[in-house]
Amino acid sequence: MNAKPTAFKIPAAAYLLAPALLLVALVLLIQNPLFTQAPQDLSWAISIDLLLLVPLVYWLVVRRTGIPNITVVPFTMACLFIGLAIVPPAQQGYLKLFEQYAAPVLELGLLSFVVYKVRKAARHFKHQQANDALTFDFFEALKEACGQIVPARAVHAVATEVAMFYYGFVLWKKPRLAPGQFSYHRQSGAVALLGTLIFLVVAETLVLHLLLHLWQPTVAWIMTILSVYSGLQVFGILRSLRHRPHEVAPHALRLRYGMAHEANIDYGQVAGIEPFTRELGQDEARKGGPMAGTRHFSVLGSLEPYNVLVTLKAPATFSGLYGLKKRYTRLLLHVDQPANFVAAVQAM
Repeated sequence: MNAKPTAFKIPAAAYLLAPALLLVALVLLIQNPLFTQAPQDLSWAISIDLLLLVPLVYWLVVRRTGIPNITVVPFTMACLFIGLAIVPPAQQGYLKLFEQYAAPVLELGLLSFVVYKVRKAARHFKHQQANDALTFDFFEALKEACGQIVPARAVHAVATEVAMFYYGFVLWKKPRLAPGQFSYHRQSGAVALLGTLIFLVVAETLVLHLLLHLWQPTVAWIMTILSVYSGLQVFGILRSLRHRPHEVAPHALRLRYGMAHEANIDYGQVAGIEPFTRELGQDEARKGGPMAGTRHFSVLGSLEPYNVLVTLKAPATFSGLYGLKKRYTRLLLHVDQPANFVAAVQAM
């Protein structure tokens, strides 16, 4: 019997070649001496191509791929910025009109679409409460909404950026734990450690900025912006700890460390769970050691204490910051009520 030939799958990025080539052609046309002979007419044609033709080609090539159709909006905005950068200011009339009247409508439409998708995801999670999800989780709803807006590989990164500001500056209501939920930040010292880290980032930023400013002001401001952004990330993680507790859900064990780490473990995968406070030796977690494949379920690593050990039957992965995958067989984590947590998991 002849084996059925495997269909060749074209990567989604390859579909972007056509609009990319069009953009390159328009940039080269601006640099061509012919442009100086009729700048007004060519600028009008280039503006129309950038704002209509190139986005249309982009939509035609991605509508049958996994790339969401809604990405045509940010792609059009990117074309606008390219046009403003390459078209001479004297010939930017059509681009300026688009920027002034059409761009705000597109941005408002995109924002409304995102809000609609998040609300829809929220209703979906509330509908699942009786079966799986114990409570509504903003980060999960945000990832589901982003999955319909941005390419799959960018979902976690985009959701992380939005969640960083949401948890840090918008969500201030004190959460209440539902049955089956367990906090992990109250007795672990994580809040104090992350708070200290933020203080160190602020202090280092001030000193570094003053020193670099004497040498190169531009570099000083770049490093300052990066440092401030890093501090905001840590602050977002710190604020999200209380809002994303561990959950012993009906169908899976959901482990969270704010918006930084998350692991969903089917109970059939769990080989054992136990209170665990013994300090690991230097070689124990290495390859071949008795605790090989052990990971600390914390962004602070071994700096944060742990009191529970979860062992799986086979290696698995959990998601880190920005969706980075980390492989593990055993997880060391902290729970404020470890005995109750272990008993709840063992009862499932």
